[in-house]
Amino acid sequence: MQCRFFEPKNDKELVIDFWTSQKLWKDQYYSRELAELLIGKYIDHPKDHQLYLIFLEDKIVMTLGGKKWNSVPYYSIVDFHSHLKNSIIQFKKAAELAWTKLVETMQVDGRHSFYWAIREYDLATEEIFKNKIQLQRFIPILNNYNFNIECIIERGKKTSYPLYNTFLIGYENEDFNIVIKRATLKPELFKSQIKKN
Repeated sequence: MQCRFFEPKNDKELVIDFWTSQKLWKDQYYSRELAELLIGKYIDHPKDHQLYLIFLEDKIVMTLGGKKWNSVPYYSIVDFHSHLKNSIIQFKKAAELAWTKLVETMQVDGRHSFYWAIREYDLATEEIFKNKIQLQRFIPILNNYNFNIECIIERGKKTSYPLYNTFLIGYENEDFNIVIKRATLKPELFKSQIKKN
């Protein structure tokens, strides 16, 4: 299993093919048009968008992206998709590789808080209220963060905050709520990060 940074010239069509084979929800898949729109941000704005690819036997099996914010040192987790859902051991290994690489890269850049959105389901919201998420069980770097719910967007609705609405791209007409989560580096670790920088 290999983790590497997205290379537009070599990877664009591979990623589009991978994303268009991904279920968004139930029997709905990414359209090629949406996949091209999403991959365009990594090509047109490489300083602000980073995409990591996990390969297994020369095939993409996972993607994980980060979108840097301009006005504050935060970032958004985007484009987290996997073909490894039927192999929990490989999924965990791939997720650890991708998340560790992305989070470490962002920390070096001085970014210690991130946001991401998921479909609302009971376990996800229960765990976040306990300041713990499922991914922390097998991605050690995430144990350096405190987690909370920033916003729950009801199905079919938008918020009065444009930033939150950016998390709805591709999900505007779906039949589920969206949970926006925030992660912030724990205070005791934040001090050690400042000293390194």
